[in-house]
Amino acid sequence: MNESRMIQLAEELLRRAKIGKVAWEVGEMRNSYAVTLPDMALIISREGALYTLSLVGDDRRIIDRVYSAKTFDPEFQLLQRIYDLARGRTLPSPGETVERAIGYLKSSQVN
Repeated sequence: MNESRMIQLAEELLRRAKIGKVAWEVGEMRNSYAVTLPDMALIISREGALYTLSLVGDDRRIIDRVYSAKTFDPEFQLLQRIYDLARGRTLPSPGETVERAIGYLKSSQVN
């Protein structure tokens, strides 16, 4: 597949993610998020300033990918927005997490 088709795929993924039509999961690798499709998956990942969107098959082999580490490239900004959306959708609510932590601490106190 050529890069322009992967950009089109990334743009469609962003459109769908913005309206909540993408079921993100925490990825297997650090700083990665995935959406599973019937016989493939899309994985957005970040390593330092490098963002990568990979299309992988059932066997987890990379079919194609697009990546960028150049802040001013349109591809970088597109991938960064996808990553930020995916990360935001998979993070637990800070308020709920803080409340659970307080509950854990209170239940472990010795009277």
